[in-house]
Amino acid sequence: MKTIILRTASTYLLPVLLLFSIFILLRGHYSPGGGFVGGLIASIAFVLHSFARGLDNTKELLRMHPAF
Repeated sequence: MKTIILRTASTYLLPVLLLFSIFILLRGHYSPGGGFVGGLIASIAFVLHSFARGLDNTKELLRMHPAF
C-alpha cells in the first residue's frame, strides 16, 4: 500500500512520533508510561514508515540491526 497520502503522512509523522515516544519515555519515570509505552510508539512510527516506503527504506533508517 504505497499511496501518496500515506507516504506524505508518514514523512511528517515519523519524527513527531519519535519525539512523542521520547517524551513518554522521560515522563514515565514519575507517571504511568515509561519505556514499554515509549518503545511501542517508536515501533509504530517505524511500522508506519515501512508500510508507506517499504521495508528496505525503513532498514536504512535504523543505524543498527533490531536483533541486537
